[in-house]
Amino acid sequence: DRALAYYDEALVVWRTLGDAGTAAAALTNLGAVARAQGNLPRAAALCREALALQQDLGIRWGIVWALGGLAGIAGAWGEPVRAARLLGAAEALAEAIALTLEPNERAEFARDTEAARAALGEAAFAAAWQEGRTCPLDEAIADALTVGLAAAPAPPPTTPPGEKLSPREVEVLRLIVEGRSDREIADRLSISPRTASHHVAAILSRLGVESRTAAATYAVRHHLG
Repeated sequence: DRALAYYDEALVVWRTLGDAGTAAAALTNLGAVARAQGNLPRAAALCREALALQQDLGIRWGIVWALGGLAGIAGAWGEPVRAARLLGAAEALAEAIALTLEPNERAEFARDTEAARAALGEAAFAAAWQEGRTCPLDEAIADALTVGLAAAPAPPPTTPPGEKLSPREVEVLRLIVEGRSDREIADRLSISPRTASHHVAAILSRLGVESRTAAATYAVRHHLG
């Protein structure tokens, strides 16, 4: 919980500063923490969001991280073939840009690789791995961006955006769009930080999103921000 809080606050800071690249890295880290806690749907959503942002920004080292994260999630979700493909794609891109992974990243990559190999057997693993290494990067990214979607529950019937939230929650959402922290929201609305945190959690739940960034995106798209 402490790690999630740290990265979530860091995400707000980087968004406020307009540093989209570092915000995307924070999303990947949040995804890794969610996976470690066994929350695969949240992990997949965060890493998909990170990968899409890294692709838009053209940050290839970030794409390596996000591909690797989604590969591990695919493996944990019982998709070892996809995991092997994405691991192969991540390795090929890392080699192409001469990226040196940190020791903890290499260890996680190795664990996910061995898990996929054990699930598939050497021959099937090698075939899927090679397929990932040789496929165009855009195809690998498109594949990764669907990790977890088939397992996600069907969305509830649509409700007009403004009716999902109370007037107070709409106020809080507008401050989230501005990149405000829970404490800043509390100060602005003259409420306690704990109450602000409860409002933020309720907003994420009502909107069916996993992060402040996703909530802000929802607000902008539905003209609530």
